Order: sequence, then C-alpha cells, then structure tokens
Amino acid sequence: MSEYGKPIYGTVKVPDPVVDTPCGKVKGISRDGIALFRGIPYGEPVDGAGRFLPPKKKEPWEGVLDCTENGPTAMQFGTAGGVLPYYFTAGHPEKFGIIEGNDRSGERDLELPCVRSENCLTAGVMTPGIDDKKRPVLVYIHGGGFSTGSGVLIYGADDYVKEQDLVLVCLHHRLNVFGYMYLGAFDKKYESSGMAGMLDLVLGLQWVRDNIACFGGDPEKVTILGESGGAMKICTLLNMPVAKDLFRYAIIESGSGKVGYDNREEAAKAAKTVLDNLGIKETELEKLQDFSSEEILNAAEPVLRAFRPVPDDIYLKAQKYPSFAYEDCAKDKIILVGSSEDEMASFPGPGDLEPVTEENLEERMHAALNRGVMGMPPEREYSMEDTRRIIETFRSVTGESAPEQTYWNVLSLKGMLGGGAYYQALERAVMGGAKVFAYYNALDVPDTVDPDKRFAWHVSDLALQFGIVAYDFCKEASRIQTAAWAAFVRNGDPSTEELPWPAYTALSQKILRIGEKSGIVNDYRRELLKALE
Repeated sequence: MSEYGKPIYGTVKVPDPVVDTPCGKVKGISRDGIALFRGIPYGEPVDGAGRFLPPKKKEPWEGVLDCTENGPTAMQFGTAGGVLPYYFTAGHPEKFGIIEGNDRSGERDLELPCVRSENCLTAGVMTPGIDDKKRPVLVYIHGGGFSTGSGVLIYGADDYVKEQDLVLVCLHHRLNVFGYMYLGAFDKKYESSGMAGMLDLVLGLQWVRDNIACFGGDPEKVTILGESGGAMKICTLLNMPVAKDLFRYAIIESGSGKVGYDNREEAAKAAKTVLDNLGIKETELEKLQDFSSEEILNAAEPVLRAFRPVPDDIYLKAQKYPSFAYEDCAKDKIILVGSSEDEMASFPGPGDLEPVTEENLEERMHAALNRGVMGMPPEREYSMEDTRRIIETFRSVTGESAPEQTYWNVLSLKGMLGGGAYYQALERAVMGGAKVFAYYNALDVPDTVDPDKRFAWHVSDLALQFGIVAYDFCKEASRIQTAAWAAFVRNGDPSTEELPWPAYTALSQKILRIGEKSGIVNDYRRELLKALE
C-alpha cells in the first residue's frame, strides 16, 4: 500500500545542493527535505538579433551557476506575478522569493521582487530527491492569457512534492508582442514569429527531456498542466506534432480553447500597428533590433490582446473549422479537463459594479447575457422570458439561491473559461481517442479583493492542487485534488483507492465535483448549458 499523502519523500539533506546538468552545474537551495532551483536558463538570449525568431538551445557554461533566486519573467505590463494574494501564499510568502511586502501579517498582498526581461527562457525545478529514482514530472505552464504571468506559484508546493514524490517544473517563456507578433506577411524570415512563445515552451520541454533525470525525474513520465492562459497554451501544444513526444498527459484547467483558426491577415494588421507606432516600414524589419524592450512593448499596447499563437503551417496548421483536437497527436493524449463554477466573478465588467440582489437579478442577468461574455458578442438575443427560464433552471439544478452566486454561475458557464471545459470533454468523448477525465470546481473561497465574498473563482483551485491551503475549510478539497492529480501524473488515471474516478464518455458523463464535500456525480452542466442554448 502506498504512503502517498504523507510528507515522507523529502530526502534532500545538503544545505546548498548542486546538480551537474548537460549544460553545466547549477546551485539551488534546500528546504526541509526538498531542493529548489530557480532561473535555470534553457535557451540563449532572444533579444536583439534573436527577436521574433525561434529560440536556440542554451550553450554550456563553466563553473557553478547560482540558481537560488527567482529568474526573470517575460516582458509585460502589470505585476508579472509580482504581487501574490494571501490565498496563494497561505501565510508563507518567503517560499516564493518575496523579500519585501506591504504587510507581513499574512492578510495583505505581498510584493515579489521581479526582473522582467526578453531573455526570460528559464526553468524552475522543485524536487524531493536528487538521485536516480526517476519520479514522474509535472510541468506547470503559467496563465495570464498570452500576455502576462509567471510560474512562481510552484515555489510554494513543498508539501506536494514531498507527499506525492513528484518533480515540479515551471517554464518562463516569451509573451505578448515578443512571443506572438506575426511578421511573416512581410518577411519569410519571420514566418514563425507568431509562434515564438510556443516554440519557447517546446524548447523548454526538450530541456526537461534532456535534464530532468539529473533532478531525480523521469523524462519518459512528463505531464503538462496549465490553467487559464496556460491551459490555452496546452491546447496549442497538443496540436503541435513537434511536441508530441515531449509529454505523456495533459491537464487543462479553465482555459479550453479551440486552436489553429486565428487569421494571419488580422495578425498582420496588428503587427502593422506596432511597426507604424515605431515608425518602421514593413521592408525595414531589421530596425526592430534598434529599439528597447520597453519601446516595443509600449508600441504594442493598443493591440496587446491581439497577440496569441498564429498558425504558420509549419509548427501549427491553420484550420478552417475550429476544434479542440485536430491533430492525431492531440487525440492520442489522455487529458484531464475542467473549470470553476464562478469563473467570471474574477472579471467584473462595467455593468457589474453594483451588488446583484433578488430585486435586480433578472434585469442584470438579461443585460449581461445580451452584452456578451469577456468581449465576445452574444450568439443570440435573450428575451426576458429566456432570462427567467435560465435563472430558474440554474437554481433548480444547482440548489443555489443567492442572487449574486446565480448571476456569476450563469455567466461563467456561458463563457469560454467555464463552458469550454464541458465542450472539450464532450468532443473527446464523442469523437474518440485517448481517455478524458472531467471535473468541476464548486468550492467557494474568499475573494482576493473582498474576502467577505466567496466564489469558486477563476484559478482558485490551482493553489489547492499544489497543496497550498490558506483556510482550514479548504484542506479536504485540497487533499482530494492533490491525490487525484498526482495519480493522474503517475498513471494517466486520477483514480485513488479512496475515490475511483471514471473516464468521461458520451453515454456516462461522470465528473468530479469539488466542494467542501467532493465526489463523482453525473455531469449536470449539460442541463445548464441546454438552458443557455
């Protein structure tokens, strides 16, 4: 009988562990049985002459590289993961590289020292043992859409790797204009510039394949996990033949996206806007090397949301009909996919500032449904009668009566972040291929802005999967998730002795519903989505 779930696997005893990798030696830190290495370079610089081009493998170095501090994050606007809410630190900000903050009481957000650089191709590794044990490997691909984010969340997962005997990896990679500006319409040299950020991740996964055994991991047992924008990146990786042998399984959370259909003409228009703002002609792309990172980022700000993977028909094929899996390599991978009940509570729009009450619920819902979700126009016009029927159905099926909860539950399932997971699981079940397992997170936790409000908000389940628990009432849900997710990483099946989890099929649509009490249930999302359709 396994001892998974108990912190017995941390075997690192030396205070300053050094690992000899194929590229050179790296020094990390040890922390109560685990070893942590941060900012390990896996690629050569991608600024200057390397801008907008596929990355190159890191050349070997001499001596011992100090990898004890957080590596650079990608160039971006915002905090770059530089502020972590208490929910994601669980009162231990020091684990994440935080050295200064607003308040060390654990009740306010703390600032993370953060270097932003185009040359951000670095990996972080957390391992419970530096030996030849060949542990399964989980690679975390951070969210933030395709524009922002950082992978530092894994740096607080000490208990997870010690209890589940896994190696955790995060990969920083180019984002926004640097990772996805399509210049191929102007110069064939840049035909894959709209895929640069994805090619960084491919190179990062190749680094994992070639190096992870040095950290006690098994390169043949790699699973990739991403939430939100990270999940969208995984959907893309699944359909890239160049990545098919670099991982076994994939976990897709709150970001199921159909890929391969972005329009190159529209992408070229966005690139032209950036060039115009810099005063560069389409025939003068070599001048892009002359600008600073900040100048290019500022020039791209008006069209920043336009940057995402652009099919180049080399690494990613253009598709006429959007689908989640169109390549055989995508259909052959076992996936675990899900979302949270109140995703959109994290993205209130201009019309969502006033409280939702029983008196204004119908009016607010009617306006929101016809406004569209996350900037997407509504697929049809909803009448007030439609709105009342939708509210009645959701309340009847979910048992939830609080008006604000109902409001966000409807909008979340209507949007891609929430509903996309259902459709991705269903597509796999109907079309066939490798197994798919599905979940739905309904655990309401304190909001990071207003702790008096509780929702199953966007990415709230991510910390719990890594065993980072800020509130006692979350412990049981975290225990269920860490065990199931680790079982999936080990076996391609999230079932545990305590909780058998059947695959999702067209005939038997079973999901794990996560709450203060978690369990396998019939997929009730179908009835809810039917009301919306």
